Amino acid sequence: MSAISKLSTDEVSEFWLNHEKQLETLLTTPLTGAGDVGKLKELAERFPFTNFHLTNKTTGITYEIAYDYTGPQWCPSVRWYRDGCLLVSSQHNFPRPCKIVMTSCSGFKKEVTHLFN
Repeated sequence: MSAISKLSTDEVSEFWLNHEKQLETLLTTPLTGAGDVGKLKELAERFPFTNFHLTNKTTGITYEIAYDYTGPQWCPSVRWYRDGCLLVSSQHNFPRPCKIVMTSCSGFKKEVTHLFN
């Protein structure tokens, strides 16, 4: 006999409703990190296994950005990638105006620019 029991339709609906509420809470709770680098770190910790893409609205260029966990704690930085190649690792704030989109490993996409304002 299987240890996994079947879930009722109500249980499945309740699961997805709770999941959506938790996701909405994570997406609306303000980030408290210092500057754009600290906020990116906090967001990456809220949403593990997620990629972040920043589009500079002035130039139209899109970068993949990632918090640099390899650097020293006293000098936090962000790694900037374009076409899969590391361009630079810096501690600078993001260009304005910009658009920041996160994409989960399951394909879920959400714009999170509002969390960096």
